Amino acid sequence: NATDTMLIDVPTLDLNGHALSQQVASYAIEAATTADCVTVRNGVIRMPVTKGRSVDLRGKYNRVERLQCEGFDTLGLSVGAGSIVRDCRVSDGSAVEFGPDLLGIRAGIGSIILNSQVVDSQCGAGDAAGIRGSNGLIVAGCSVKGLSGGTCNGIWAEDAAVITDCRSDGNSGVGTVTGIRAGRGAVVVRCQADCNDSQNGIAVGDGSVVLDSGVRNPLTGVTAAEGCVIARDTVHNTWNWGVDAGDGSVVRDCVLRDAGVRAGDGALVAKCVLRQSSGSYTLMQLGSGCYALENEVDGWATGIAVTGSHSRVDNNYLTTPTDIDAT
Repeated sequence: NATDTMLIDVPTLDLNGHALSQQVASYAIEAATTADCVTVRNGVIRMPVTKGRSVDLRGKYNRVERLQCEGFDTLGLSVGAGSIVRDCRVSDGSAVEFGPDLLGIRAGIGSIILNSQVVDSQCGAGDAAGIRGSNGLIVAGCSVKGLSGGTCNGIWAEDAAVITDCRSDGNSGVGTVTGIRAGRGAVVVRCQADCNDSQNGIAVGDGSVVLDSGVRNPLTGVTAAEGCVIARDTVHNTWNWGVDAGDGSVVRDCVLRDAGVRAGDGALVAKCVLRQSSGSYTLMQLGSGCYALENEVDGWATGIAVTGSHSRVDNNYLTTPTDIDAT
C-alpha cells in the first residue's frame, strides 16, 4: 500500500504481476515532463475511486504495457507525446475530486493505443472520454463500454487520427454522447458504435474517411463534415439521419435499415441500400449540385427529396409512395 506518489527516476518499472494500492489523493505513479522513454508494465493499480489517479507519465516516448488500473478519480492513465499504451484495462473511474472531465486513457500527440479497454466509469459534467488523444493518434483494437453520467465520448481523437477495429458500446449520459469522435483528416475503419444513448455514433471532421464500420444508434449514425468519404458502412435504427454528410462528401456502398441519408451541396450518394420498415421520414435528402446514382430505396414515405437546385438523380430503384420530391 502506498501513501505517497511513486516518482519514477528509472527508465523501466516492472511490477511483475504485483498490485499497487494508493490511499491518498494523488497519482500512484508519476513521471515529470523531463522524464522521457519511461516504461511501466505488468501489474495492477488499485485506487479508492474518490482519492487519486493511477498513472501520469508526462514526458515523451513513454510505454505502458499490460497494466490494470482499477478505480480512479478523473484521470486513469496518461502518457505524453509519441507514447505507446498496449494491452491495458482501465475501470471503475469517477469524476469526483479533481475536476469534471473524466478521461480513462489520455495520450499526447502522435501516440499509439493498442488492444486496451476502458469500462464502467462515471463521467462528470465536462467533456469526458474513455480514450482521449491529441493530433496524429492511432487507436487499434480498443473498446470503451459502460460510461455513464455526464457528457461522454467513447473514443475521442483530434486531427489526423487513425481509429481501426475499435468498439464503443453501451455508453450513456445526460449530455451529448458520441461513440467515436475524431477531428479533421481522420480515418475510421472497421469500427462499431452500438447501443449508445447518443447524438452521434461516429462523428468526424472535414476531409475524413469512415470505412467498413457499423452503427446502431438512437439518433444520428455517422456525422461527417465537408469533403468526407463514407463507404461500405452499415447503419441500423436511428431516430435521425443514418448518415449526415457535409458539402462535397461521398457516400457509397452503404446499407441503412430504418435510417436515411442527408447529403450537403455537391455530394455524391451512390450504390447505397436504404430500407424503411416503418415511419414516415424522407429516406434521402440532397442539397444543391448533388448526384444520386444507382441507389436502392424502399420505404413508406418520400424516397429522394432534392431541397436545392442543379442536382441529378440517375438509375435509382425506388419503391416508395413518393419516389422523388424536387419541389
